[in-house]
Order: sequence, then structure tokens, then C-alpha cells
Amino acid sequence: MRSLRFRLTLWFSLAVTLTAGTAAAIGFFVVRAQMHDGLDFLLAAEIEEILHRMGPDPSSIPTERLVQTLRGHTEIDAPLFFFQIERAGEGVIFRSRNLGDLRLPETASAIPAVRTVTMRDEPLRVRIQDFDTFRIEVATTLEQPWAMLPNGPR
Repeated sequence: MRSLRFRLTLWFSLAVTLTAGTAAAIGFFVVRAQMHDGLDFLLAAEIEEILHRMGPDPSSIPTERLVQTLRGHTEIDAPLFFFQIERAGEGVIFRSRNLGDLRLPETASAIPAVRTVTMRDEPLRVRIQDFDTFRIEVATTLEQPWAMLPNGPR
């Protein structure tokens, strides 16, 4: 038979451990949700920049000229974002160079859509938006925000 002091200490330690563990788990999920929201905001802003560069009537612009216009912008943002643009009837007309031969995963859901996908064994956050006859897809790695933390992975 254990002493009363030992049993109270054991119960108190268990209660403190469970409380601290629960608070840490909740904190992790809240921070992760905030990071996803922040990434979603950045992806939406990046799509707005692309739309601005495409102009008010992008259907009237020849594909080659449109690709040339977008190439300069996407080169600047290549460390942070992957870009893919499809045109109805033509398929993918533009992919950023950092994608190489890869394509962002297909999606047939409601547009605009934000989702998490895996490419090259790496989780990506992707935003898709239809505009005129175009489907614009912008993605970023989910590792990006964690790498910005002082003790994050390098």
C-alpha cells in the first residue's frame, strides 16, 4: 500500500502532464491552421498579381505573348511558388521553370479551390482559380513557413 502523499503526487503529476500535453496539441493545431490561412492569403495575392499581368481581356492576347509576360514575373517568385496556367482548348500553356516536367495535380472541384496535395513526396498548398478561359494554379510548399522559424528545418 502506497502512502497518501505518493498517491496524491502521482495523480497531480498525471493531471499536469495531461493538461500540458492537451494544451501543446491544441496549440500545434491552431498554429498550423494559422499558417495554412496565411499561405492561402499569399496564394490568393499571387493569383491577383497574375490576373493583373494578364490584363482585362487575356483571351485576345496570343499565347506566346502571354507566356512571355508571365515568365518574367514567375522567375522572380520561383523560390516561393509554383505556377501552372491552362487555357480552355489548349491545355497547359504555361508552367513555371521550377516545376520542370511535373504538372500540378488535376482537380475538378469547385473553383476557387484551395487544397493540400503531394508532389515529389512534398506537401504543397495549391490555389486554383478560373478566369475567362483560363485556369490559374499557384502552389507553395508547406515546409516554407516552418523553414522561416528560427529553429525550423534548413
